[in-house]
Amino acid sequence: MIILLVALLCLLFFHSRLLRFNDGYLSRTQTDSWKGFFAVLILFSHMLGYMKVSHPLDDAFRDIVVSIGQLVVVMFLFYSGYGVLESWRHKDGYDRRFLRHRLLPLLIHFDIAVLLFVLLGWALGRQYPLRNYLFCWVGWESVGNSNWFVFDILALYVIAQFSFLLARKSRFRHRDYAVLLATTLLTVALWATMRYGFASKGSRWYNTLCAFPLGMAFSCVRGRVEAFVAKAPDVVRWLLIGAILVALAVCLPAKDGDMLFNLKVCFFALLVVLASVKLQIGNEALVWLGRNCFALYILQRLPMMLLSHVGLNTSSPYLFAALSIASALLLAWAFTAFLHRFDKAVLRQA
Repeated sequence: MIILLVALLCLLFFHSRLLRFNDGYLSRTQTDSWKGFFAVLILFSHMLGYMKVSHPLDDAFRDIVVSIGQLVVVMFLFYSGYGVLESWRHKDGYDRRFLRHRLLPLLIHFDIAVLLFVLLGWALGRQYPLRNYLFCWVGWESVGNSNWFVFDILALYVIAQFSFLLARKSRFRHRDYAVLLATTLLTVALWATMRYGFASKGSRWYNTLCAFPLGMAFSCVRGRVEAFVAKAPDVVRWLLIGAILVALAVCLPAKDGDMLFNLKVCFFALLVVLASVKLQIGNEALVWLGRNCFALYILQRLPMMLLSHVGLNTSSPYLFAALSIASALLLAWAFTAFLHRFDKAVLRQA
């Protein structure tokens, strides 16, 4: 199984270039490439939940994937927060279209995928409590699908919309900072609600939320950060900053549910941004994975459920892995193509 990680790293560095300064470090190609990389890590992580392997190299694969843990979703939240505030700053009327063009499509796309899980569950004879069927449509409960991340994104989008309204009525000279402040405070409230009010759901529901307002904060200070970088290009300083971020992001002793873990999440996001400034990544495969990452994330459990139902995950785990990956990629391609046509025909979006 370790060969999967080796192949993924080779894909990450294929056609990559070391630059003095990568002007497009937050371009769509660059961010899609990082999202594609982390989407595959999520696929590996979910796949391990169905498999039973015992070879030492398989154990090493599992240990590496598990050690990365929740950090695999950090950049999705960071880029989302960054993109939302950038759009607010540069697109007239963005806040008035936000729910219709961002939240509603996500919810509808998610519900279409959930319906597939409901149908597969019925076909396989799986039964869930009634509350699961009632609340699975907003991600609060599951019918075999991945759900917590979509619930968090929907909640953060609602927070962003409310922050836009507050900013419109605020007396802040710079309203983007008003959006950032409101989003940060409301995200902390969401974190506390999930941490202390619904702790039984697990730490994954709240321990990466801070990456969303961090992305907004980076949008606010990006110009000053780039000005600083332009004045301080020497290698020693880069290495020092990188070493500090690596130490804080990777070595900081923090459990998933700890308050300290939020700092680890922030340092990890900044580490990836720093790497993007120096390392230009992106090839057709990575970009494709990034642009199909939602479908890849939300549908990957369908083939895993089906293959584990027939026992392939225990009788032939390597075949299970190969078929799961191939099926997930095929489903992602088909579902993304379907959603593109659905959005144009039903939601009237280009």
